[in-house]
Amino acid sequence: MARQLQRATGVLGLPPPVCLGLPDGDIACYEQRLTDLLIEILSTKPAGTWCAATWRGDGHPDHEAVGRAAAAAVAYTGATLVEYPVWMWHWAQPGDIAVPWDRTFAVPSTPIAVERKKRAAQCFQSQFVSPSPGEQPVLPPYFLPRLLTVGE
Repeated sequence: MARQLQRATGVLGLPPPVCLGLPDGDIACYEQRLTDLLIEILSTKPAGTWCAATWRGDGHPDHEAVGRAAAAAVAYTGATLVEYPVWMWHWAQPGDIAVPWDRTFAVPSTPIAVERKKRAAQCFQSQFVSPSPGEQPVLPPYFLPRLLTVGE
């Protein structure tokens, strides 16, 4: 997955990601370690630096643990937390009381941004292709179209 992420960030024109070496699927067990690592990183940045993290209410245990760790780190460092949903788009309905709609906003994507995002998403074939005949891919078929239509 690390190689896929490196390819995707390259497609998006972003610098290579920093891998913190924490185990996928078990982030909640390492939440304090993640908080400490984020504090180390953010402490070297100017006040007001954005820390983007998955939303604490997303409905995925790893995403929620990352969001909590990021919130704790920005509270300590003075960075600005920007949370984004991933799985919320699959379970929430408009007006859902579990979603803090009053704190949300969306930025429409340009056609160029959508195309770049589509190319970046295609770097993650391990998520969209069945691992072997008869098995389902990690992400359901409807995931990619939703990823590309929501905006940012």
